Amino acid sequence: MDDAIAIFLAFSSDRLDIKALTTVAGNIPIKRTTRNALDLVGYIGKETKVSKGAERQLIRTLETAEWVHGKTGLGTLVLPENNEPIYDKKAWDTIYEEALACEGKLQLICLGPLTNIAITLTVYPDIKDKIEKITLMGGSSYLGNTTPSAEFNIYADAEAALNQEYLLEWYL
Repeated sequence: MDDAIAIFLAFSSDRLDIKALTTVAGNIPIKRTTRNALDLVGYIGKETKVSKGAERQLIRTLETAEWVHGKTGLGTLVLPENNEPIYDKKAWDTIYEEALACEGKLQLICLGPLTNIAITLTVYPDIKDKIEKITLMGGSSYLGNTTPSAEFNIYADAEAALNQEYLLEWYL
C-alpha cells in the first residue's frame, strides 16, 4: 500500500518525469506487483511503461509480507483493471534503455527489494556511469519492521543490497 501511495504522489509531482515503472517480487509475488503497477498507472491516467522484473530474490527463496498489505498488496483497495499490455522488456533491460536515453542523468527511485538493480548491474556493468542517483525506500535507523534490526525491502534481498559486486555509490 505504501508503494502505491508513493507512486501516486510521484505521478502527482511536476518535478518528476517518470519514464517507467519496473516491478519486483517483494511484499507480494511478481504477478500481483506487476498487475498492481499496471492498474495504478491506468487509474492515474498516465501512459507509462510497466516492466516485469525479478520473480524471486538473488539467492534466497521468496519471502513476502502479505501479512502487512494483504494478498493483493493493496489492502482493501480495488483498482479498475488496466487492459494495456505490460512493456515487452524485462525490468533490467528497461532500466538500461532509459539510462542510455537519459545520457547519464537517470535517477532511480526504488520502492522494493533491490533485486532488479543487482541484475541490471550484472547484465549491464557499464550502467554505473549512466545513473546519476538512486533513492531507495529501505533500511532503518533504530528498529526494523521485519526483524528487530531489518527493514523489509533490505531484508527481502539483502544480497542484492549489500553484495560488493553490485554496490553503487549509495546515498542513504
